[in-house]
Amino acid sequence: MKMVVKNYFSNIKKDSIEEIPKLFWESENFSGAIRSEAFFINKHYDELEIDDLVQQMKIKDTTSIIPSQKQKYIQFTIKKNEDNLPIIITFIFDKMYGFDKITSPNVLQNQMYWNKSLDSLRKKGIFPRPRY
Repeated sequence: MKMVVKNYFSNIKKDSIEEIPKLFWESENFSGAIRSEAFFINKHYDELEIDDLVQQMKIKDTTSIIPSQKQKYIQFTIKKNEDNLPIIITFIFDKMYGFDKITSPNVLQNQMYWNKSLDSLRKKGIFPRPRY
């Protein structure tokens, strides 16, 4: 699993985006989504400090909706500063398909907002303050 994640980021760093879908299970169905997220990471690679994160990766256990279906994941949470939402990068691996392929085609969360301040987002009505 760690090698798959290292390959993912290595291909992004080398700008070999076309190689990324090969790391995913059933990638032919999600090739565009996989590539668009890889392109986003490539565009912000240095700012996200990916090389430092890869050195600290840890594999964690989880389960899917079906409790007997074992999964593992590697997750990175990157916060630009205290006033921002973090970007979250999660790679999920499923025992049922082998731990050598990423099973979820969506690895990014908050990519649209991670580098914007919460105050500016609230002013635009994206994250309004609670009423009570």
